[in-house]
Amino acid sequence: MTQQHGAPIWGAAFGHAGVDLAVGCCLRLIGVRFRKDLSVRFGKRDLARARQGFERWFELVKDKVPADRRDAIYASTEQEFLLFNEQIFRSPEADAISTLPPSL
Repeated sequence: MTQQHGAPIWGAAFGHAGVDLAVGCCLRLIGVRFRKDLSVRFGKRDLARARQGFERWFELVKDKVPADRRDAIYASTEQEFLLFNEQIFRSPEADAISTLPPSL
């Protein structure tokens, strides 16, 4: 999930955390099914850069985010990064799913 010159987009691509969170979630869900294909273009370093990009973006805008939503946005994004790491980079279950034939 990087732009053309490697700038992280998971955290500020669309200027809206909800959209970027959805993009990350979709990438994870697709990656569970097509893990090897995803690993060609997106690795652990990319996930770390995306996380750093989110952290930088969040520091810049957190005071502008309504207080009643701030913690939920941060927690949801952190959870998505953890799920991504677990399901794409560490999970034997993800290995099994990614080896299913495309018709399933």
